[in-house]
Order: sequence, then C-alpha cells, then structure tokens
Amino acid sequence: SLLLILTIVFYIYRDQIAENLVLKVNDIQNGEVSFSGISFSPFVQFPDMSVKLNDFKFVYLNPLDSLQRTDTIASIKNLYVASDLWSLFSGRVVFSGIRVSDGKLSLRTYPDSTINLMHALGMYDEKQEVIQAKEKDTLAVKEAFEISLGQVSLNNVDVEFTKSTGIDTTRVSVNYLSSTLEYQSDELSCELNAALSVKELAYLKEKRYGPLPITLNTGFLFDTRSGELKVDFADLKIYAAHFSL
Repeated sequence: SLLLILTIVFYIYRDQIAENLVLKVNDIQNGEVSFSGISFSPFVQFPDMSVKLNDFKFVYLNPLDSLQRTDTIASIKNLYVASDLWSLFSGRVVFSGIRVSDGKLSLRTYPDSTINLMHALGMYDEKQEVIQAKEKDTLAVKEAFEISLGQVSLNNVDVEFTKSTGIDTTRVSVNYLSSTLEYQSDELSCELNAALSVKELAYLKEKRYGPLPITLNTGFLFDTRSGELKVDFADLKIYAAHFSL
C-alpha cells in the first residue's frame, strides 16, 4: 500500500529529512531547534502525515542581552508535527498541525517588556546593526516567518512565565488545550479551548490555596507591532465563577 511505501521511504531517508528540517527551521527564525530522534507516525494526526520529534528543545540567545543569557524556551518529550511528507524531503517547512505532550514552556520578559518567545520567532524588529551583522555572517536572506496551524493541542505541559527581574513568576499546568493559530503580516490570531491549573501567581506571596482550576474558551487578535490585543469572544470559568465577553 501507499502508506507502507511512504513508511519505508521515510525510514531510509530519515537522517536526510531530519537534517533538512533542522536547517530550514533554524534558518527562518532566530531561535535554535534540536531533537534527539525523528520517526514517522502516520495515524496520530490522520489523515495528515505526522512526524514525531523526540526530546525536542527550542533555545534562544538574545544578541541584545549584555549578559548573553540562553533561554530554553521549550523542552518537550513528545512533539508531533503534521506535514506534507514530500515537503520534508525538499527542505520546505509546511506544518498543518502540532501536538505536544509532556513538556515545559519557559517564557520570560526582557527589561524592555518584550518576550523571549516573540524574539525567537522573529516577531520583533531587531536593532539594525544586529541584523546587518547577521546578514554579513550568514550571507543569507531570512524568509518571512508565517504560521498557519489548523490544529494545535497540548497535554500535560507546564508553562512558566517570569519577569525580567527573575523574582515574580507565574506557573500554570496545561491539562488540555486545543487551538488554531495563525501569524501573518505582524498579526497573531488564535482561537483556543483550554483546561488549566494555576499553581503560582506572580505578586501573590502567600499560597493559601491549592492549584486554581480554570477553563477558557476564547478568540483574539494580537498586533505584534503596536501591542494591541483585540478579544473577539471569551468564556472563562474559575472554580464556580463564570465570566463571558
């Protein structure tokens, strides 16, 4: 069958696919992606072909940080990306969905209130001298980074958000999250449905209660240049309290 042939072809060329994938993804954004292994999982996001990346890591070294700190933004045990298999052979990065399980996301603000993840994905304009230095070293033109994901799901993922001071931290466990995500022309649009458990809130020093259960269903549009957030709809539940917009 066709599925069997694709599986055999993927197995034979898996090292080439892995190398093309890493080179291409690292070329179109500012962070650095790595993983320990790659495998073909045809039924995880059927009918799309799914590629599993083992021990996935996404790190970022901010060139404007005087301390030259490296942030490990994502550390994920199991990452599945749905893609056209043939695009991986050619080195193109065309993902239609992402599934994440068992991992950690670490978000941090810099002193100018920008966020490490946004910098890593190239959603902020870097200083002109830094851009020119990178272009001179790489002799490559960076492509515009765009995202269009019809399905994003997270299960058992811890999210940590820390202020630039390193003192105030918010920690949330994502029990379940299902979302669509698009980023084009400096606009990020998202619709999501999530069940969360807040373990720690910034500025709240005393922990009088256990984890705070939250369910959220919302859709929003975020302008990365102006910082403006437009919420189309929102339905939020915290314990017995229910809020709608």
